[in-house]
Amino acid sequence: WGLYQMHGNVWEWCKDGLRDYVAHGEAVSDPEGPQGKDSQRALRGGSWSSLAGRLRAAFRSAGSPEFRSVNVGLRLVLRSTSPDRTSVA
Repeated sequence: WGLYQMHGNVWEWCKDGLRDYVAHGEAVSDPEGPQGKDSQRALRGGSWSSLAGRLRAAFRSAGSPEFRSVNVGLRLVLRSTSPDRTSVA
């Protein structure tokens, strides 16, 4: 799905708060979680120190905005603006 070397490096620190993907028995597409200053933020994907079952993009955890750890980080994404490139390697 176009992602490389994503699983098992560090937990991905997300801007969104931890949220539910199902509401009233219906799937919710791209829901937003709590956005307050002190709200827990979503961490996803597991890290090098996680159990194997947590090393997947769909796995979520949470941490306070002040939380720091050697196995939590962020992922930078760069989209090519070159007209001759259709995919990112």
